[in-house]
Amino acid sequence: MLTLKLIISSLFQELFKTARRRLSGPVLFIHQYLDMSNVELEGGNDTHRRRTCKPAMGFSFAAGTIDCPGEFDFLQGTTKGSTLWNIVVDFIRRPSSELKQCHSPKPILLATGEMSLPYKWQPDIVPTQIIKIGNLAVLGLPAEITTMAGRRLRNAVKGVIIL
Repeated sequence: MLTLKLIISSLFQELFKTARRRLSGPVLFIHQYLDMSNVELEGGNDTHRRRTCKPAMGFSFAAGTIDCPGEFDFLQGTTKGSTLWNIVVDFIRRPSSELKQCHSPKPILLATGEMSLPYKWQPDIVPTQIIKIGNLAVLGLPAEITTMAGRRLRNAVKGVIIL
């Protein structure tokens, strides 16, 4: 936790030093808990509606990142599991067909949203926040999101918040 505080502190110090606009206006916030396993999604290229589903970690999760690759034979962008790892997955907790269908084409390595022994492995209900400081909006999410997801969130927030 201390490391995260140091990272955030240095981030805000850098933002302060390089700022070109002065913040002005009220400080507002929204904090809410959302059931992320059951959100109806709109838009996209599909003609039908989609919903989010229970969490699951895919094979790409185990591949790690470019600067810190994972172990074994996991590769980023994998869209089908290997025979060996599919056997391991079924031994740990076979994902339900509903979970497989919802996460498709991502192959599921760990069906964390369906695992509850000795306790839930991953929450469905998570806290989200938007903090508005004058003409700056900051989103607080309990996840490490991708660059593309970050762009989509930024655009969605810009569409509904007046800065």
